Amino acid sequence: MIGIKRVLTASFCLGILLFCMPSYAEGRFTAEEFLKQPAASKSGYIQVSLMTANFIANQNDTAQGKCIGNWYDSNRSGAEEYILEIMAKNQDVHPLSIIMFIAEKECGSFKYKAD
Repeated sequence: MIGIKRVLTASFCLGILLFCMPSYAEGRFTAEEFLKQPAASKSGYIQVSLMTANFIANQNDTAQGKCIGNWYDSNRSGAEEYILEIMAKNQDVHPLSIIMFIAEKECGSFKYKAD
């Protein structure tokens, strides 16, 4: 029962995150557009995205949650620079997809199973 609650909580949080982000009409928001934003906006977007990923991970796999927190907190500017470099090379992809890809690369998959 606890596992189902965690999966539902994680799904709800991810849904809120996606709903609250601008949809930019039919998914046309790309890394190219993202990279044109002011530095503070880019940093805030990355922070909120990784905080949400961390929250979801902590509800399902505490080791993964710790990994995400440690990876980002140990070198925030380096982590953000790395993310922005990947975005610059993949400008036709949605920025959140890139952030999630990097989080998975660093700390493992977000595919969870209910207990």
